[in-house]
Amino acid sequence: MILKLNSNVRRNNSLCAATMAKPSSLGTRVSRLGRDSLICARGLLAAGMKDEVKQLLLTFAKFEKDGTLPNTIHGNDVSNRDTSDAPLWFAVVCDDLADKKFFDTQVDSTRTIRDVLASIAETIPKEHRTASAWMLTPR
Repeated sequence: MILKLNSNVRRNNSLCAATMAKPSSLGTRVSRLGRDSLICARGLLAAGMKDEVKQLLLTFAKFEKDGTLPNTIHGNDVSNRDTSDAPLWFAVVCDDLADKKFFDTQVDSTRTIRDVLASIAETIPKEHRTASAWMLTPR
């Protein structure tokens, strides 16, 4: 699924268009898909693409494990978790979404977005709970 973005979004942020494409179609050309997709989601929200951002968040939430998110998604292969700041950006975008009902959205049969955020928060060591410290620390 490649989204049809308005020309203003496509022209000003081609990464936004790329990050919303099927991950498998991007191959190795995008090496930071997880983190970059979540950073870019803030721009997509500003462009009014709330539903697309919700879908992106649900996709990444589905693959949350022990407070980590995949750095790349290739079909169901989410083994590359070499990113320490994707979970932080995930939380920031959930906050930016400003839709409290979204926190109760089911991710799978046992978890909600709220559960995923709690898992992420529980795994951040106390000394790394500021954005500047956590993003610079390998996990």
